[in-house]
Amino acid sequence: WFWTKKADTDEIRHLRRVTYAEALPSRYLGDLAGQDLFYTKLKEWEYEQEWRIIRPLAEASQRLGTDVYLFDIPPESIRGVIKGIKTTATASAELESILRGDPNLGHVQTSQARLSSETNTIEIQISP
Repeated sequence: WFWTKKADTDEIRHLRRVTYAEALPSRYLGDLAGQDLFYTKLKEWEYEQEWRIIRPLAEASQRLGTDVYLFDIPPESIRGVIKGIKTTATASAELESILRGDPNLGHVQTSQARLSSETNTIEIQISP
């Protein structure tokens, strides 16, 4: 599921590491390559060590409204979910309910991102 390239030149349908730059690439689409447009973020996000996979919207398994496309992924490929610093208690409880209510997701571990006031860095606390 994570490596379904159709050709060597295919820039989508496979995991790619995000690159981090001091400044974002050109704002003019004609100046950008796919790598620049979809796989570049500002250096301040480098702690995420993000990987992305881009899929054609036509391959979505479900569409909500006009601009939300959902894709089925194999449940066994999800090892954990890190809840962001601004995750509300309600959203956290809903996530836990979804994970515990689905036998295919019972193995998924959750963690909470927190901003350390001492070091001004983000720490990830693994939930028991």
